[in-house]
Amino acid sequence: MGLLFDERRKDLMAKVLPAMNRFLASRERSSGEVIEQLKRKSLCFEEDYDLVLEILSEDGLLDDRRFVRNRAEHRLDGGYGPAYIRNDLMKYSVPREILQEVLAEFDESDYLEAAMVAVQKKERAALAKDDPERTMRSALQYRGFTYQQTEKAIRRWNADDSEDAGEEDSDEF
Repeated sequence: MGLLFDERRKDLMAKVLPAMNRFLASRERSSGEVIEQLKRKSLCFEEDYDLVLEILSEDGLLDDRRFVRNRAEHRLDGGYGPAYIRNDLMKYSVPREILQEVLAEFDESDYLEAAMVAVQKKERAALAKDDPERTMRSALQYRGFTYQQTEKAIRRWNADDSEDAGEEDSDEF
């Protein structure tokens, strides 16, 4: 049985591996995306999906934890909060336990930093509105930040604005 399994594994990978290498070369992928690609391209039978995932994982080409970490960091750098990131990652059929494990590695300071990135991106538009704080709150909540994270970011934004105003006043003299 071992020899038959090895032959099947070899035949499967001769057919599937070139297509998967191309698919995985463009960016990090989740196991859910790989399965969808296998289905879409009809590269193998459904009963072989687990074997393909196992082989790709053993070869270091596929790692859901790495995918979640990279995607979450990318979203944090873009100014998105925990709810947005979680919802975004769920679209990729990542196992919930891996998702929770990896997202638990990020702390409040990471999210506050991401909120401040969002504040910088939205500051100009918010200041052009009648109620800039309300506009900023709305933008932060849309980007998936909690109420507490939003309020901390708003307080920091206001503190930065008052410091900037103080510097401008001192420059005039």
